[in-house]
Amino acid sequence: MIRIGIVEDDESNRDALLNHLARYDAEHGVQFDIRTFTDGRELIEGYRPQ
Repeated sequence: MIRIGIVEDDESNRDALLNHLARYDAEHGVQFDIRTFTDGRELIEGYRPQ
């Protein structure tokens, strides 16, 4: 499992990234744990290492 954090304030760009990752998963069988954030502040406040 690959963990990815996406920080993107534009919803359409964020969705495009998620769609690309979903397609890659489907084509290559690589699973992602994806978390999205709208800005750096949200990332810092919402990120919890595992």
